Amino acid sequence: MGNGGYDVQHYTIDLMVDMQDNFISGTVTISALATQDLSSFNLDFLGFEIAQISVNNQPVEYRRSEGELTITPTIPIANTSPFTVDINYSGIPGEGLPPGLAAYEAGWTNYGDGVMVAGEPSRASSWYPVNGHPLDKATYTFRITVAEPYVVAANGLLQEVVDNGDTNTYIWESGDPIASYLVTLGIAEFDRVTEIGPDGLLIRNYFATDIPSRTRDNFNRTAEMIEYFITVFGPYPFEAYGVIVHDMNLGFALETQTLSIFGNSFNQEPVVVHELAHMWFGDSVGLERWQDIWLNEGFASYASVLWIEHDQGEEAAASELGGYYEDMAFTEPSATFSRAEIADFVNDYPLDGSTLSAEQVSDALEALLGSSLSSADLESALDSIPSSGLPREQILSLIDEMSFRDVFLTLSRLNQFLTIIELEEFVEEVDYYNPPPGNPPADNLFSGSVYERGALTLHALRLEVGDEVFFEILRTYFSRFQNSNASTTDFIELAEEVSRENLEELFDAWLFEPTLPDIPEMGLYLEDYLP
Repeated sequence: MGNGGYDVQHYTIDLMVDMQDNFISGTVTISALATQDLSSFNLDFLGFEIAQISVNNQPVEYRRSEGELTITPTIPIANTSPFTVDINYSGIPGEGLPPGLAAYEAGWTNYGDGVMVAGEPSRASSWYPVNGHPLDKATYTFRITVAEPYVVAANGLLQEVVDNGDTNTYIWESGDPIASYLVTLGIAEFDRVTEIGPDGLLIRNYFATDIPSRTRDNFNRTAEMIEYFITVFGPYPFEAYGVIVHDMNLGFALETQTLSIFGNSFNQEPVVVHELAHMWFGDSVGLERWQDIWLNEGFASYASVLWIEHDQGEEAAASELGGYYEDMAFTEPSATFSRAEIADFVNDYPLDGSTLSAEQVSDALEALLGSSLSSADLESALDSIPSSGLPREQILSLIDEMSFRDVFLTLSRLNQFLTIIELEEFVEEVDYYNPPPGNPPADNLFSGSVYERGALTLHALRLEVGDEVFFEILRTYFSRFQNSNASTTDFIELAEEVSRENLEELFDAWLFEPTLPDIPEMGLYLEDYLP
């Protein structure tokens, strides 16, 4: 995703929108700075008919390959030189996208009564030419012309509405840099509701006219939430906040910068506070790479827990965290076996053959039964292993002599057991339900793990370093990377710097190990809220 060789400074998106035919036309002007000598450069852009492209007001040649637009300026652009690109185009947004995309990743969605723009992680390019990587943030001007009675909402601040007769042009400006997946437009018949929040902050909400008051009431505490997050994270980072509530059933919400997106459902208070928290973590402090998505979603999910703790108390927060842990505990295929069943199960493997060392037998029993035996029982069994080791077939007899009733066995523990007793040919690949959040696979980028186990990671850090240091870590992280980008490595190094502790083991366990760490480490009454 994205393209190198230049840094976009500003986009001006000047479009005429035909709502009935879902057709857009106009010009996008990109102001950029070369970061190397450029004989050509690329933009991400999918679909549309391009009428003309010019660089520094000179028409240029270009070619297209799927979603890549390659532009060759008449005169090469020298390193560090500013340049402008104008792309004049028209067409139907989204043509050429693969079918079946979720609404949050489709880019431009015309739902009949309105338009919603949401493109996480990569579909901004389905409606305007862009350098579509979160590292290349830029400021924006929107000049969007629509027929009456439609209203346009966008990131930043509304500067002017130009009355053209039958149409209006809405001019919006965002003075704070935005990652392209956080850019949004909302076009519909909206009610605009405003209030003044902490420190004079403008809060402007756009509700589709048919959104009922009971749904609008879900956003009544926004100013109170902002005031709380200022105390724990730092100053609100942008020039305004608010929401667009579309009259459609989305099943998700998205933290588009300064103006979060919601539908007519999935807009309860925990979701509202989650998207708001993203203004600090996800929007202002952005991602260096999508593999670090837990820095967005884990932080916003834990912010919801912090709000619950602030608003309802520690026990309510513990209940929420207990639910996260319960969700994450089932990470892979597993089953509970009775004493007889585990013996039959182990006996199904060819146990005849080589002699295993005492260390192998000890490690094998701990892998197979360690989650079910008390420490004392396990230690007693291990002490009975002869120093010379055992023939492999005697493992079954040793298991039969041990005092346990049931064994909870995960596939990875079984694989570990088989590997230790030299039966690797029976090891099965583990298909994790909730992969560790520190490096999620591309085809499961938004698993529940990056949200809930990401939040649990932060709670584990809080318990390790204490509240005073933990909140200092959060405030320092926000302050240092505000309006910039950060990685997991950046956060870990900063946490160690502020806490003056070696936290490698903690972060490895919670972010990268397949097995979820034990709940007793979590504290805060959590054990009382587990099933």
